[in-house]
Amino acid sequence: MDKNIFTQTKVAEFFNQNFINTKFDCEKGEGIDIAKKYAIRSFPTYLFIDSEGTLVYRTHSRMDAESFLNHGKRALDTQYQIPYLESQYSKNANDLEFLLRYIAVMKAVNPEKAKNAEKDLLKIADNKFLKTENGWEIIYQLANRSSDRYGQFFMNNKEFFREIAPEDEFKEKEEQFLRSDMYAHLRSANKDAFFNGLQYFKNSSDSKLQIEGAMFEIDWMASQGLSKDFLKLTNAFRKTILKNEDDKLSFIARRYSNLKEFTSPKI
Repeated sequence: MDKNIFTQTKVAEFFNQNFINTKFDCEKGEGIDIAKKYAIRSFPTYLFIDSEGTLVYRTHSRMDAESFLNHGKRALDTQYQIPYLESQYSKNANDLEFLLRYIAVMKAVNPEKAKNAEKDLLKIADNKFLKTENGWEIIYQLANRSSDRYGQFFMNNKEFFREIAPEDEFKEKEEQFLRSDMYAHLRSANKDAFFNGLQYFKNSSDSKLQIEGAMFEIDWMASQGLSKDFLKLTNAFRKTILKNEDDKLSFIARRYSNLKEFTSPKI
């Protein structure tokens, strides 16, 4: 984030115009107390705090510039601010729009509260309701994998949602499920299902998806202990599709350096 996101002009201008920005190492000095006070459990975490120290908005993890800007804009919007959401929750437990906002924000703040709100949402979101444009909003925000309740409904009604959902949102959700399924196939060592799913990534015209496909294929060779195939594949990819992906190559080296099948210097 330091190297690739905070340095972008549009990001720097927006955050400097709207916030006083600072950074702490939460594993040393005063950062340790900050981490305890705001229950920081993962890095990076972004806290939007008012002058009294009240947490107004919170998010975390690496993200692209547009996503980071969107979170900054949400932090300025009262409708997404934590004190407002918590004060209004009891009055709006049957309001779909409010519940979706509440869940989206509270997932990063208090997962238990987010789960309780999802239970309230279930009272509204029966199958008839889900098969509407409002229902799509629930599926888009809350479906995590093809095997959960909302994911299954999406998979069973894909053609309907293909017609009514924004094209970019539909594609994003479809690819999210494909990724989730690929990880499941890796865990279960389901070779046929894995390589069938891999074709979507390898045949895509999107270079980012092709890179994801390369990483999945490397994961397969490693998880199956196929050291010779792993070596052949990584040697090929580091000269082609991963040639300019230093972070990906570094990740591969770190992740597999201690596997017993991969102890030879060459590998």
